[in-house]
Amino acid sequence: MLYLGTQFLLKTVNGGTSWEAVSGDLTRVRPDEKDEKQVRGTILTIAPSEVKEGEIWIGTDDGNIQLTKDAGTSWQNATPVGVPEWSTVSIIEASHFDAGTAYAAVNRNGLDDLRPHILQTRDFGKTWQEKIAGIRDGDFVRTVREDPVRKGLLYAGTERGVYVSFDSGEHWQSLRLNMPVVAIHDLAVEQNDLVAATYGRSFWILDDVTPLRQAEARMAASGAHLFAPRTAVRVRRDENQDTPLPPEVPAGKNPPDGAILNYVLPANSSGDIQLEIYDQDEKLVRSFSSAAAPAQPEEAPFVAEYWIAPPQALSKAPGMHRFVWNLRYADPRAMHPQSQYNYPIAAIVGSTPLAPQGPLVLPGRYEVRLKAGGQVSRQPLEVKMDPRVPAARNELQSSLELQLKISALLGKNFDGYQQAKELRARLADLTKRPKEDPIAVAASTLDAKAAALAGEPTPILETPKTTSFMALNDALTALMALVDGADFAPSEESFAAYRRICKGENEALAGWQELKNKDVATLNKLLEKGNLAAWPEFSNLTAETGCGN
Repeated sequence: MLYLGTQFLLKTVNGGTSWEAVSGDLTRVRPDEKDEKQVRGTILTIAPSEVKEGEIWIGTDDGNIQLTKDAGTSWQNATPVGVPEWSTVSIIEASHFDAGTAYAAVNRNGLDDLRPHILQTRDFGKTWQEKIAGIRDGDFVRTVREDPVRKGLLYAGTERGVYVSFDSGEHWQSLRLNMPVVAIHDLAVEQNDLVAATYGRSFWILDDVTPLRQAEARMAASGAHLFAPRTAVRVRRDENQDTPLPPEVPAGKNPPDGAILNYVLPANSSGDIQLEIYDQDEKLVRSFSSAAAPAQPEEAPFVAEYWIAPPQALSKAPGMHRFVWNLRYADPRAMHPQSQYNYPIAAIVGSTPLAPQGPLVLPGRYEVRLKAGGQVSRQPLEVKMDPRVPAARNELQSSLELQLKISALLGKNFDGYQQAKELRARLADLTKRPKEDPIAVAASTLDAKAAALAGEPTPILETPKTTSFMALNDALTALMALVDGADFAPSEESFAAYRRICKGENEALAGWQELKNKDVATLNKLLEKGNLAAWPEFSNLTAETGCGN
């Protein structure tokens, strides 16, 4: 069923093949105009009730508000007293909760009246009350909308921005945020987002209004508060493999990928805070902190750093905050060399993740915990599967398990590489001693072995010359990208590749252990003979036991 407004209300039930008038002329009738062709009023807004079938409100550009309770069989003029002729009733919003309740945005700037006008009725238009407290004088209203979830939550679009009311319009406050000063011609609540249509400044979307639906005045005086997050959809980030847009090209921004977590901290907030996500088995999936993360040594990025998404950190400042969890486990500890696997062409300035990323979580129920000021706030979080993807859960489970194994192996390999790198840094000064010095000879020999174990990045399509930590890193990173590439069970070759790399990792770790036990021990004896301090021992790295699985 589709409605169309002229001076009459028209209805079609067959896609516009035929139309039926369900009203007479609903615009103002002027006795001095005997020729009907001179009547210029038209219906601008049509608002069928969300709760009562047959209840329809209309508003015209010449100041009329009309109502039918029986789908057009009969109509009553519900125009408020004080709305003069040629006022523009630009939007009427029928309540989502109560029959007989409606809101009207009346625009009179064409009559040199720039004051805001929002009218509310609770008795089918018999009486109306103006609700404009908090809206700036001279900021006339073009649209008003009611939130379909929280009763009393209203949004208004004016000539200069957006306003919000939590008490059915009794009090309004600005919701402009980072929007330009621009006329808002209409608003729409689409699921959990607020969409604004502006005059000449594009569409703007306020992603996730669930905090507005939960906000209460007492939150300002209470401790830290974690808002219940909306359902998150397991959607993969941009996979566009075309050349990325240059930074200087204007472009819109997609909503954030993942779960949007909103929290508020009190004015006396102090100390670091944490956000933790647990699965149904009470296992920690991901943890974030406001504390500065320890710097991880890594190779210099191959691309300009402004492409890469900066590390996520929580804000611990008093006030409202939003944090986005990308629905992934923690990123593996890995080297980021000049590798073809690490920098996707599906790049977005400031938002491009650096591979390898942790695996995506499975659809299901999780719990978010905010730890702040000695308090722990908990909220459930549901993660749903991308409705376009028909993958079976056991396939996703198989992929997750393999990715977690790859991630763990990457971390172990990373530790081996860092130890080899640290050893070479220790050896740097010793290799500068006179060539005939036994310490210099031993140091140079040891440095060559450590360099071979550490390895270098392998160019694309080339086979690594040795089983080095860097070669293993590249192979594991490539395998991670392959398994994470789509929502399906890993192939048999993927499992076979993991087993091969895992065995290669154990060989590298065994070689490194032998180097520490023999060569480093021999060098330490030479250092002691030369009255030099022996080096502290490196931590032990155990072999991976799951290579055969």
